[in-house]
Amino acid sequence: MTSPDFSSTVKTHKHRRISLRTPLRCGFTILLCSCLFAGAAECRARLAQEAAQDVAEAARQGRTRKEAKGTKHVYTEEDLRRAKILTADDEARVQARREQQLPSRVGTSAGAL
Repeated sequence: MTSPDFSSTVKTHKHRRISLRTPLRCGFTILLCSCLFAGAAECRARLAQEAAQDVAEAARQGRTRKEAKGTKHVYTEEDLRRAKILTADDEARVQARREQQLPSRVGTSAGAL
């Protein structure tokens, strides 16, 4: 058997050509993913801001509608004990309805004769 010679300092090296494709591919992939994640985060933030503006606008419109409609009085037991139950606004509404219904009743009774 032959023993190996460890005293030799000269080693033969095989030189391989280093390909830059793999590191460049990895770098490009990392850069692409970073851009995509940053863009997605910005897009999500913009959509959230638009949704918040839409909700705020809907709330403003609802508040405007409610103010235009006016407040209605809720009748309680105390109101029912008084001699005059209706508020001035409700009394005006009732009177307006009576006046609208009165001409239509007169017109139908005159046509029947």
